[in-house]
Amino acid sequence: MGKSDTVLSTWLGDEKRFADLYNGSVFRGTQMVKAEDLQPEKENFKELIQDKNGILNHIERNRDIVMKWDNGIHLMILACENQEKIHYAMPVRTMLYDGLSYAEQIRQLKKKRKKGEKVSADEFLSGMKKDDKLYPVSTLVFYYGDKPWDGSVDLHGLLKKSENPELEEKIKTLIPNYHINLLDVNQIEDTSVYKTDLQTILEMIKYRQDKENMQKYVQEHEGYFRHVDRDTYNVLRVLLKAEKQMDEIKNQEKEEVDMCQALQEIFNDGRNEGFMQGREQGRREFIELLAELVHDGVFSMKQAAEKAGKSEDEFRKLIEQ
Repeated sequence: MGKSDTVLSTWLGDEKRFADLYNGSVFRGTQMVKAEDLQPEKENFKELIQDKNGILNHIERNRDIVMKWDNGIHLMILACENQEKIHYAMPVRTMLYDGLSYAEQIRQLKKKRKKGEKVSADEFLSGMKKDDKLYPVSTLVFYYGDKPWDGSVDLHGLLKKSENPELEEKIKTLIPNYHINLLDVNQIEDTSVYKTDLQTILEMIKYRQDKENMQKYVQEHEGYFRHVDRDTYNVLRVLLKAEKQMDEIKNQEKEEVDMCQALQEIFNDGRNEGFMQGREQGRREFIELLAELVHDGVFSMKQAAEKAGKSEDEFRKLIEQ
């Protein structure tokens, strides 16, 4: 797990935010998951799979965030995978993670079996008894990259197309589809389904490329940004791609951070960037004007180069560009 994913996992790993994340993204605002019903889990899968030649292959996977959801009636495993880059094989990757989670449950069932307990040959082979049941597993992909997600969100979307559409549809009926739960921060239309400060952060991410509206949003929510916790500050450094402007907090005793000054640096950078782009545009237009005057015989190449502050060779290259 990279540094950005670690920072994000720490922030989203808060039970209240995690419950809010699932309620808003998966249950469309219905308050199904309660923070007090969640228990953090660590899943580090290690599997040895034997191929047809008897060779053992080692598989190891680490989940970003895993919660055990026990609402008193039913128990479910909720997981979250953070993605900064588009993963075009995400349906297969998620399917593998969930499959390993089920495999781990079967291993634990077998491990908890009483010594000497009688099982049938079928049960011994399966690793679970006929009446054993598994907890459902759900994974949410939290994608926070710069561009909208353009990958498939299900297994069928990854399958090769057939020249015969009718045959293709029949083949799909033989292949169980696997759909992923995806939250793309670039395409959130309604943030009101989130009830914690997750709503504020997701709303702000909309303005990553729009510094003017970002500044306006911060001013409207100044009370919040004057007193953010350390984890939220670090997450915003990652999500806004502002590690340079927003210094990393090294003082462990500092529990709250005033982000307004740090965010002002981002706004200033945006204005400076726009100023530099404006200067470059003006320079190009000036060179183009001088080139036209040379073409019309008003200036010689030498005169135009002097006005541009360049040698004749340098000026010729600029005209060619």
